[in-house]
Amino acid sequence: MIAPSKYVVLIEDDQAMNYYHQRLFVKQNFADEVMSYHSAVEALDGIKNLQQVARLYIFLDLNMPQMNGWQFIDELEKIKFDMNTQIKLFVLSSSVNPNDMMKAKQNSVVTDYLSKPLSIETITNIITTNS
Repeated sequence: MIAPSKYVVLIEDDQAMNYYHQRLFVKQNFADEVMSYHSAVEALDGIKNLQQVARLYIFLDLNMPQMNGWQFIDELEKIKFDMNTQIKLFVLSSSVNPNDMMKAKQNSVVTDYLSKPLSIETITNIITTNS
């Protein structure tokens, strides 16, 4: 079996929001495979086990129990150089906290800071600017 070339990983503890985003990505044919996680710890384990993925899009909620989004980003930074994968990480937030926005924009791992819920227009913009 050939591994998918483009994955989307959704990391969101709100199951309804995660389901909505997953359906949106499938509807837009954004990736070969969409994986959703309700925990950043589970997502990190899943990402570590991915093999031969050319491009990985991560959509990350910041406020989660056990491991928050910033902690996830710190852990991802430790492993991303061992992966032969182009990673695009988008922070998702329902808040417009200027501190979070500034921190995301200053972090070299973060591609962009997006408001939840995502829309078809936002997905289309990501496709055209990041594919």
